[in-house]
Amino acid sequence: MPGQAGGNEHGAVNRPFLQRGLTAPWPVAPPAGSNLLGRSVGLRRLYQRAAAVCEPGLRVVLDENVQTFDLLIADLQDHVVASANGLVGRGGWRGAARRQAVEWILRAVTRQNDAWIRVLAHREAALLHAFEREIARAPADLARVLRRQLPRLYAIHSDMDTLAGTERH
Repeated sequence: MPGQAGGNEHGAVNRPFLQRGLTAPWPVAPPAGSNLLGRSVGLRRLYQRAAAVCEPGLRVVLDENVQTFDLLIADLQDHVVASANGLVGRGGWRGAARRQAVEWILRAVTRQNDAWIRVLAHREAALLHAFEREIARAPADLARVLRRQLPRLYAIHSDMDTLAGTERH
């Protein structure tokens, strides 16, 4: 709508986050799977941060999970980029803000390993449920890609359940 904040004379909203500096004269819907991709990247970064500050034994497990996320993200990214014809947005400010908030809170906690495990387990479980919900409603090609990722997510889920169970005692 003309005169509306963020729009041009045709009512178009510029999307500067698109690759190659392109803008669209119409609202651009995010590519299928891009939300899960963004959440996966954000969680991988959280795992990396946790691995950097946790004890060495826990660091090994967290680093393995980071590698698993790398594989998961690469597969998702291939599908999202292919389905978006190269017009893929970059990560938003919300994920960075969430990571920063978690880091600030965890600095004040005396048992940081326990706190990191609880945060990572919670976020990982939420991501797993998001994948399962998306599989139920996604187009067939995306559902196939997401189903391939489930064993990886279940393995991480199992690791985090085990760690959360042993850390509570």
